[in-house]
Amino acid sequence: EKCWPEDVTSLLIETHNLAESVFQWMLKKFPVDVRRLPDKSQDGNWTKEMAAEILQTLPVAQLTNDTIRRLALQKLRDIRNAMARGNSALKALMFAALLSTVEHATHPLRELSGDTLALDRILDMTDARNRKAGHAGGERITKEDAMAFADFVVQWVQIFKGWY
Repeated sequence: EKCWPEDVTSLLIETHNLAESVFQWMLKKFPVDVRRLPDKSQDGNWTKEMAAEILQTLPVAQLTNDTIRRLALQKLRDIRNAMARGNSALKALMFAALLSTVEHATHPLRELSGDTLALDRILDMTDARNRKAGHAGGERITKEDAMAFADFVVQWVQIFKGWY
């Protein structure tokens, strides 16, 4: 069946938005004190090594080295905005949601296994969206890849049903 590239791109964008909304929900249901991060005066001193160290000490299902590497690139300001307002990019929202596990023993990111959470796959979808959607003249995602990400994220959202 023939479909327009714009429709495939739109599917990927909507899939990304769905995953993003799950992390926004987590931050509302399981808020985290912004003081867990260095204050604004330290924005210029924030390094990926500092971010990685924080991620490695969280009480969550084992984060892969790849997840830590990818999330450690987030700016301190963006993570703080995700914590305070929930209006940052997906990776900053994911970092903030992971940080909120420190304050909530029943947080789904604590209780579910790393394989179930599949955060690397969420990051793959986000990277595909950033590379292949919304940028004129850039690479395009295939219909099959967009459908696979959409199917995955719809299933992924369902693992959190017990916490809604």
